[in-house]
Amino acid sequence: MTRTTSSRPRALTTAVAALGVALALTACDATDDARQAVSDAASNAQSQLDKARAAIDDLKGSVADARAKADEVRRQLADVAPDKREEAQAAVDEASAALADAKKALESSGEDASAEGKKALEDARARVEDAKKSLDDAAADAGGKAADGLSGLADQLEGVADDLRSASGS
Repeated sequence: MTRTTSSRPRALTTAVAALGVALALTACDATDDARQAVSDAASNAQSQLDKARAAIDDLKGSVADARAKADEVRRQLADVAPDKREEAQAAVDEASAALADAKKALESSGEDASAEGKKALEDARARVEDAKKSLDDAAADAGGKAADGLSGLADQLEGVADDLRSASGS
């Protein structure tokens, strides 16, 4: 009978030890899972940051290109009939102002992912889209090389609007 009694504590001790090992292994697995989740989240955040930086770099280039095109179109307006020139000039001025807003929004947002930076980029995008519509309207009335220039500038503003959309994440 002594054997039966002493085998019970051994079995109980063995069961408790096995349970302890199982719990330790489970805790290690949970810790590994948590570490992997944190690592995945950090990797995802870095990827999103890299995408935002690339979008901002694209935006810088497209704003600069569009500003140069606006200057070129401004010179072409001399060929437009005087009654159409005023509308075309107003559309180019609106485009230039929208591009200045986009540049300012870009500079103020920098690498700031705040709601304010995002809103500035979205507001600039809306203004650029409005300016594009004005350019399209002026191009329809202008004719000749000036119409081509106005349409080309409108196309570039569309690209700026797309880059603003990407940079703001909307």
